Amino acid sequence: MSTSSLELPLLLSFFSRYLILDRMIFSTALLLEFCLSLHYDKLISILTKT
Repeated sequence: MSTSSLELPLLLSFFSRYLILDRMIFSTALLLEFCLSLHYDKLISILTKT
């Protein structure tokens, strides 16, 4: 199977979009982790109450 001249740019654009998305997810995860570490004690108390 040979890749056509149209497939390669599409693949590259998809890959770059995936990388950007991955970076966004990573930064969001870091932000969430930071917020969770700030409110960790509150979260634990809420979880143990239920």
